[in-house]
Amino acid sequence: MRILLTLYLLVFISCGGNKKVATATASPQVKYEAEIREKLNLYNQKMAEGDYIASLDFVYPKLFEIVPKETMVGLFKQTFDSEDMKITISDSKVLKVHDNYIEADNNIYTLVDYSFDMNMKLTGEMVDAGEFMIGLFETEYGKENVIYDKEKNTFNIKTENQMIVIKENGEWYFLENKKEPAYQYILERLVGEDILKKLGVKKT
Repeated sequence: MRILLTLYLLVFISCGGNKKVATATASPQVKYEAEIREKLNLYNQKMAEGDYIASLDFVYPKLFEIVPKETMVGLFKQTFDSEDMKITISDSKVLKVHDNYIEADNNIYTLVDYSFDMNMKLTGEMVDAGEFMIGLFETEYGKENVIYDKEKNTFNIKTENQMIVIKENGEWYFLENKKEPAYQYILERLVGEDILKKLGVKKT
């Protein structure tokens, strides 16, 4: 249920290529961090408002060469506007903007840690699946981060995630950093294995 987690299931082709990687630079860290925080706050705001189409403007555009934007919109609607499950996002926070900036091919890369609460209301046919889903969510997010209210058929899930942040053509964009092998394959195609290593992104 994480943002963009379903993408790797759709991707079976590769794109992009290897990039020549420069050494990490710390300048101008303050400016970069302020820009990244502002952009991520706007992205989280759009997600909280349920404006999924607008939120896609913050996603790294090359991803749409693999998965068309229309398909992404359909995924968001299927996930967040289901008749059997209503999901809302709240309390989004930027936890840390990493100061390891990598420059390559006129782009800048770094990582950002963030958190949010995912609130899920089960309705229709999903009502009876609540207790079954507890174990799945506890495995995914940690037992201490999952609260299930059986009477109200609701879940509250606290999440901490990480984004790869990319500045391309003067704009900052985001890609989820997931450890699933298929998703790591996507990141290697979009970002490049050498850059991921420089960022400290580790494979499972």
